[in-house]
Amino acid sequence: MRHAGLPDFLIIGSAKSGTTTLFSDLGANEHIFFPIVKEPSDLVHEEVVGDRGTAAYKRIFRDAGAHQHLGEASTMYTSRPTFEGVPARAMRVLGPKLKLIYLVRDPFERVLSEHRYAASQGRAPAQLAAALHGSPQMVERSRYAYQLAPWLEQFPRDSLRIVVFEDYVKNREATVRALFEFLGAPTPAGYRLPDAQNSTSDVIVARGFLQRMVRTQLYRRVVRDIVPAAIRDRAKRVLGKRPDVTVDQQLPPAAERELLERLRPDVAELHRIAGWNQPVWKRFA
Repeated sequence: MRHAGLPDFLIIGSAKSGTTTLFSDLGANEHIFFPIVKEPSDLVHEEVVGDRGTAAYKRIFRDAGAHQHLGEASTMYTSRPTFEGVPARAMRVLGPKLKLIYLVRDPFERVLSEHRYAASQGRAPAQLAAALHGSPQMVERSRYAYQLAPWLEQFPRDSLRIVVFEDYVKNREATVRALFEFLGAPTPAGYRLPDAQNSTSDVIVARGFLQRMVRTQLYRRVVRDIVPAAIRDRAKRVLGKRPDVTVDQQLPPAAERELLERLRPDVAELHRIAGWNQPVWKRFA
């Protein structure tokens, strides 16, 4: 299991598909260690492959115990084409025994969820049609087979566990216990699921100076490691604000059909990869 202080598993996405709750559920197991920052995203940067970059990545796991499985959850790892080359870096830095967890949900619903979140942050127009026109990446992140392709070029299929969000919601504890088995982490006696996380309505948005600061290398390499999470959360509450946004997610019928047809071949390929014999999402049956 040991990995010289680096992760032996990754939650690679997808965004707005329950990764925060899964991060919490898995992290409640004493045999699993996650860094304080949920999404360090170090592997999107080429520098992680060098000695200094790898050392910086390793530092966020320095408090792990010798008996623990190390992991992290960065949804940017399945955000092609914005971030390419992540699987190859993961292979070079973390090695071929790495295990991967990928959450997927109805691709259309995932687009809607990302749009609501982005609009609430002021990062996307409140109108879905305008947001999709200006940010096609929202759709690309719902093309799960496309996102998985470079991972499966680097890692064997049995190193990947695909979790369907809708099944996870219905059978949360069974899903988590199966993932413990997949990771080789014992389920502690008396293990209980934490409260579900990541309600968009509870998001406090970084603005202005705070928004610029959290995106800097200084924050990623220094501040996030030395400032306690409680203080960082308080700073967000003081410096952030909740935008009051009315979201319009209606699409003209032709535009909605076009979006679904854009996603349909990818859904079929995901079924092939996952070995699903029955349609998982009714709208794509």
